[in-house]
Amino acid sequence: MENEIARLGSSPTAMVPCLKELLIKETLTTVPPRFVRSDLDPPFISSDAATPHIPVIDFHKLTSPEFMDTELQKFHHACRDWSFFQLINHGVEDSVVEKVKLEVQEFFNLPIEEKKKLWQKPGEVEGFGQAFVRSEEQKLDWIITNETYRSIEHRATVNSEKERFSIATFFNPKQEKEIGPASSLVTPENPALFGRITVGDFYKGYFSRELRDKKFLKSTK
Repeated sequence: MENEIARLGSSPTAMVPCLKELLIKETLTTVPPRFVRSDLDPPFISSDAATPHIPVIDFHKLTSPEFMDTELQKFHHACRDWSFFQLINHGVEDSVVEKVKLEVQEFFNLPIEEKKKLWQKPGEVEGFGQAFVRSEEQKLDWIITNETYRSIEHRATVNSEKERFSIATFFNPKQEKEIGPASSLVTPENPALFGRITVGDFYKGYFSRELRDKKFLKSTK
């Protein structure tokens, strides 16, 4: 695994302290700096303001000849204007989703000593815990949509009464595969904004510099 990391050009990894363990050892009165984006203005949320509805995409309609065109338009607008959406009728049983959530919660509720048996080792990318390379602001950006669909910065508000958890999944192309603007999104009126690059070279550039926001993505133009 260490050889694989070196091959991709990443910097040595550094373990990130477990927040739950910190809370057990001491009482925190402020949010740890690494979890705060000081460069962003705090959002003002009025209790009287109308809350916009998150786009809902029906996967069944996306695969239905009768509703496909309409649902694709909704999908397009959700990706272009919101950069995220809620997916329904995806075919995954509710019981499976709930079991995954339960398993995750049960694992994180284990005693620290029990979880340390699966602790991530320095230089490894697998195991419990988190590791970062050089910059903790790195974000993975893709150039396939030619800036039609832009990713957003992940943000969350703090809830003093209830914990929040996310389950992330990843789709990683092979290192030798080439990525670039999709041909269907490139026209004379909307020319390619990025060059083509292999996934391996993208990772090398991505992990070899101090990043903030979308700097490396801009460098591929």
